[in-house]
Amino acid sequence: MSNGSPDYTRKVKIYAWDGTNLVPVKVDSDGNIIMVPYGTLTVDGAVDVSQTDSIREIQGADGVTLRTIAVDSSGNIISVIKGDYLGSLKNIKVDEDGRMIALITDELDIYNNKVIVGNAELAVRLGSEKFFDRRGDVIFIDNFENGTAKWRLSGVGTGNKQVLTADKSRSRGYSVKLVGGSTATFLAEMYARIPYPVLSKWGFEVHFAMGSNIDKVQFSMVKFTGTQAKSGLIRYDRTNEKLQYVDKNGADQDIETSFKLSQSDYLFHVFKLVQDLENDKFHRLIINETTYDLSAYDVYTYSDTSTKHISIGIELYSRSGNNDYIYIDNVIVTQNEPD
Repeated sequence: MSNGSPDYTRKVKIYAWDGTNLVPVKVDSDGNIIMVPYGTLTVDGAVDVSQTDSIREIQGADGVTLRTIAVDSSGNIISVIKGDYLGSLKNIKVDEDGRMIALITDELDIYNNKVIVGNAELAVRLGSEKFFDRRGDVIFIDNFENGTAKWRLSGVGTGNKQVLTADKSRSRGYSVKLVGGSTATFLAEMYARIPYPVLSKWGFEVHFAMGSNIDKVQFSMVKFTGTQAKSGLIRYDRTNEKLQYVDKNGADQDIETSFKLSQSDYLFHVFKLVQDLENDKFHRLIINETTYDLSAYDVYTYSDTSTKHISIGIELYSRSGNNDYIYIDNVIVTQNEPD
């Protein structure tokens, strides 16, 4: 040592005062000084941090008593997040993937009921056509405000028509009026084709009003595989008062007999078919307030070499000698429908 300064080219030992004695300061194999915090750390309140060898115990005050903060086997802190509600702590929920479940809430309504607005309710309040059955992820929706260019329209028989109209509607200002022919085959129909991103449980929802008496109306969702068509078809036979599906052999099967819907051009009925496109089976059918379990039934399969896509269709059949008509609005196709 010269001029009162240490010679750092030589081996030195550094000591630190522990309050009573001078003790050597430890370094690791690279010469880095090893520091171990010890004592009480104050961060927005008292948090006692103690060090015993390599064990660190972190505690937090619950308002009165210090509680040890728990960790799992990987050292992740285990926490239950709570929020204050009227002076009481409530657990904040998460879903199965650990994502927080967030609901936008308003004040109590006039009946003192809690008003909860989730994404589906918020969408409806902003004008969505998906307000009846809110399950599934929307991949196609049409209220015909922009016309009928998405659809293939056709018919057979004298006087058949498929026209955009402002006469009646369920949402906004327009619907499609299907007028069946008065002669064979008494048909008016509309079809749309959709590529599918994934195969899952798909929903096909239609709102329809009968402006007159009709013979029958049927709704179909068909998966084309490139070699086959897998057709889920539901028929409302008004003449014979039957609700039917077409089975795997192409035969009509009754879901319900003595079935009749009210005929009024101001009353739009809700039809929704959910089909398991992965397993080529029906899943459920919703007609207004009634749900039918169809999950035991296979859809009808026939040969077809059309390229892969999904087709949705609506077919109206008039009574002979009549140009019966219905109004179609709010066509919605969903994927990832729940069980």
